Amino acid sequence: MADEELAEKVARYDTDGLSDRQRAALRYADAHMTGPAGMNRGLPTELNRCFTSRQIVELTLDVVAWNRQKVLVALDTDRPADAHNLSALTFDAQGHHRAGGVI
Repeated sequence: MADEELAEKVARYDTDGLSDRQRAALRYADAHMTGPAGMNRGLPTELNRCFTSRQIVELTLDVVAWNRQKVLVALDTDRPADAHNLSALTFDAQGHHRAGGVI
């Protein structure tokens, strides 16, 4: 289960105490969500070092499932709510999502 401490580590995953696997997965998710065409060329090597091919496919499907906005990204019609900060995504007790606020 995620808690505030884990959320802080994820927010600063390149500098904080996460495993190599966790950092690789987060780098991949970030690259996939924000600009797949500009993905770092070393990332596939890092992913293959940390995960099996099957796990990489599963990670990809998980990232895709959480990114319904990819059509907007592909068409370059997406605009961030805040150009300088990530937007928060939270869930209420019934599991409904709420977007907004700054992380």
